[in-house]
Amino acid sequence: MVKPPIPKDITIEIDELKTYNKSKTNERWVVAAYCRETKKVIDYTVGRRTTKTLQCIIDTLLYANPKKIYSDRLNIYPKLIPKHLHSTKRRETNHIERKFLDLRTHIKRLGRKSINKAEKDKYTDAILRIYFLGISLKENKVSKSLYYLN
Repeated sequence: MVKPPIPKDITIEIDELKTYNKSKTNERWVVAAYCRETKKVIDYTVGRRTTKTLQCIIDTLLYANPKKIYSDRLNIYPKLIPKHLHSTKRRETNHIERKFLDLRTHIKRLGRKSINKAEKDKYTDAILRIYFLGISLKENKVSKSLYYLN
C-alpha cells in the first residue's frame, strides 16, 4: 500500500479507536495520526492494542521530525515517544477525536456497539484507506463522489 508522504515539522495528534471483528471477543484497534497543519489523517494502522502495533505508526511519525506529538494517557506512549516531543495535556486530541466521531458516523461497521463483519483486517484496512486517503482526493478534484467525506 502506498501512502502519501508525511510532511516535516508538524504537530501531530495520535489516538486509538476500538472496533470488533466477527465477535466481541476479537477486538481490533484503529490507531491514527492527525496533522494539525494539513487537517488530515496522515497515517493509520489496524491491529491489536499492543506495543508492536503502536510502534509501527510512531516510528513512521518520528521520521517526519514532528514539533510535538499529543496523545491520550495510554501507558504505552511514554515508552515509544521521546519525552521532549510527547504531551498528554487535556483537550489536545480534540481534532482526532472529532475525526473518529465522523468516521463512526460515515462507516456504520465501526460504530461502538456494532460488530464488523469483515473476516480479516485487510477489509477494514481497505475501507479506512478509501476513507482517509479519499479525503485528500477531494482537493485534487479527482473524485467527486468522496466530496461529502470531509
